Amino acid sequence: MEDLRTSKEIEAIRMIMQSDSPDIVTSEFFSGEKEFHVFMNKVIKRLHLTRGKVLDSIGVERSYGYQILNGRRIATRKIVLRMAFFLGLDMRQAQMALALAGKKALYPLNTFETAVIYALSHDYSLDRAEEFLQQLSAGSLFGD
Repeated sequence: MEDLRTSKEIEAIRMIMQSDSPDIVTSEFFSGEKEFHVFMNKVIKRLHLTRGKVLDSIGVERSYGYQILNGRRIATRKIVLRMAFFLGLDMRQAQMALALAGKKALYPLNTFETAVIYALSHDYSLDRAEEFLQQLSAGSLFGD
């Protein structure tokens, strides 16, 4: 557990240093919840969606997904990314979600990572992002 906290702290520092806006100091990530499931539930509620709709749309079995959204299970990196695309998170928010879930940040180290960064930065939907990855033979957001 200590390693996850350390990685979250490192990611938070990186986000602060790379931010172009002082608004990051009062952003939801630093003043709000520090848990992935709480953050995701707030986003889902803000978008007036149901948790079941989100889980069905991102291809996660409901009982497993509810465990993630209740904080009893840890989401895989690809589930976090699928949620980010489906919920329309921007690049910064997606990186926050990854950090809160204790997952490594996106870095353009390979075609998959570069494509995901591009797709998030260009507001791709989950389906469009998956199509883009398939066109590039870069892997898939599905198949954890």
